Amino acid sequence: MTTEPAPAPTAAPASGRPWLRVGLSLVITGLALWLVQRQLDPVPDALEIAAWGLPAYLATLLLYAFLRSARWWFLVRPLGQVRFGDVMLVGLAGALWIVALPWRLGELVRPALLARRSGIPASRCSAPSPSSASSTACACARPSSSRPPARPTSPR
Repeated sequence: MTTEPAPAPTAAPASGRPWLRVGLSLVITGLALWLVQRQLDPVPDALEIAAWGLPAYLATLLLYAFLRSARWWFLVRPLGQVRFGDVMLVGLAGALWIVALPWRLGELVRPALLARRSGIPASRCSAPSPSSASSTACACARPSSSRPPARPTSPR
């Protein structure tokens, strides 16, 4: 006696009036744009920045760069002796190269620059970026023998 597999679930039937849905979406979008245009002036008469605006922006930008470099320093510190100043300079240079090169190819510059300044091989400090998950840097930092043992499978 064989059992037949259950039939695959089918997608919900689409509405028979797709043009009605598209038209209704366009009307709602047009209404929203009209309401926003009535409330907002696209070019204000007085283009002024508050006196505290630019210093606050620059302070926030420096704090962001510092915290980003501190995080990357924390991730690469187990790989070898690295000064925080070197990591900060490499992080700022890497950010410049990320902006300058297409497709975020500047991410390849950061490990190369750190290898040049610290002596750590670039292959060991090639985390994708300080802003992404730290799993790559942690995987590079720990030896393969420190991985937890695989779970034994239970017999059925």
